[in-house]
Amino acid sequence: MDNIKMIATDMDGTLLNNDRKVSPRNIELLNEAAESGIKICAATGRDFREASAPLKEASLFLPVIGANGAEIRFADGSLFDEKTLDNSLFSLITDPLKREQVYYEVYTNLGAFTTNKEEGLKLVLDVLASTGSKMPKEEALALAEKRFEEGNVQLTRNYETLLAEEKTKLLKILAFSASEKIRRRIRSELAELPVDISSSAMENLEITHHEATKGRGVQSLAGHYGIKLSEVMVIGDNENDLSMMDAAGYAVAMANAAESVKQRADIITGTNYESGVAQAVERVLEARKASLKKSL
Repeated sequence: MDNIKMIATDMDGTLLNNDRKVSPRNIELLNEAAESGIKICAATGRDFREASAPLKEASLFLPVIGANGAEIRFADGSLFDEKTLDNSLFSLITDPLKREQVYYEVYTNLGAFTTNKEEGLKLVLDVLASTGSKMPKEEALALAEKRFEEGNVQLTRNYETLLAEEKTKLLKILAFSASEKIRRRIRSELAELPVDISSSAMENLEITHHEATKGRGVQSLAGHYGIKLSEVMVIGDNENDLSMMDAAGYAVAMANAAESVKQRADIITGTNYESGVAQAVERVLEARKASLKKSL
């Protein structure tokens, strides 16, 4: 671990605790790593706008591999790379979602959109409950409303009209269903399309361009910095983190991670509410110090 030059961390269920915030301990260790010369980036299913909110609150200004690798932006928001879905695929992807009466949101270069605010609010409450958050219902509802108030999710009358605008680029379709059977059927129906399908939580499907993965994003950003993949450590908790765990030299799973992620990891760190990211980063810093001491 003494050779690590870049760390990519997932956000929800990883860098963020159950209140969707970065803990003081995580902030402290990430800043210490950055000061030592290690590049830090976030790799998330969120788009840049939604990812930036908790990062800015923590005074962390990081490059973001957003929408599962569909876009990569530097800390100032400037675009480095993108892999967008062709609009011709939209109806092919959403037809089975509609048949199964599955709620979905559309992520674009202009932000995330929904045609049903009530379902969007309910979704946040369900997600918080599924991650074990002890947040009171009133506070959780206020957080859900905040997604709309701050523009992290915007209301649109019609997805097709939105996508027909020349400046709009389609990054990701995020679908939700509590039924595993329905999610399996949708995966099966979309299997022949040139898309990547992953999951960032038990009840969702994240559909992107077939080359839009966190693994490709990590590879692209590391290449930009002149860093070998063997010198990259990634930290995650769910299926959409597997591609970057396969790409990187060192993979860390959260204690709250899905079993498939734990099986792919080199080590398992603490949970997201125990500042597991900080624990993993601390190992890197200690290894670097030990290596330096040996060389003296």
